[in-house]
Amino acid sequence: MLDPKNFSEDDEQEELEPIEDAVKDGIENADIDYDEEFDDAEVIKSFEKFLSPEEKPNSASLEEAVGSSENELTAVNRPPERTQVAAGFHTEWNVGDHCLAKYSEDGHLYEAEILSVDHQRRRCLVRYTQYGNEEEVAFKNMK
Repeated sequence: MLDPKNFSEDDEQEELEPIEDAVKDGIENADIDYDEEFDDAEVIKSFEKFLSPEEKPNSASLEEAVGSSENELTAVNRPPERTQVAAGFHTEWNVGDHCLAKYSEDGHLYEAEILSVDHQRRRCLVRYTQYGNEEEVAFKNMK
């Protein structure tokens, strides 16, 4: 392993070339010496060295990028009002309401529009806003 004190940009380029070739041509075609003991501290130092101060996020730049009103709910994205009943929370869902519905494939909540309501079965047919697919969702899996 090279001595970091005597490490030049040419040495660095020489060590990086096999890695760049591996990325371009596939690892099986790379000419990398695997006998050296791997030290991730060197990788971290090298990564930090190449990050300029402008590229490192700070709280001011993040706030500018995100905006100060990120957490404010508007009438467009606010979930429907809920009413509390003895058995817990219950929502009167109606066709055309917008909600967050749990997708059956991954269990995550997604924005959806209610297409039909079956009060007896306590289920709604929803269309996921961003994806356009439809599925039946139980009331308990809707917000």
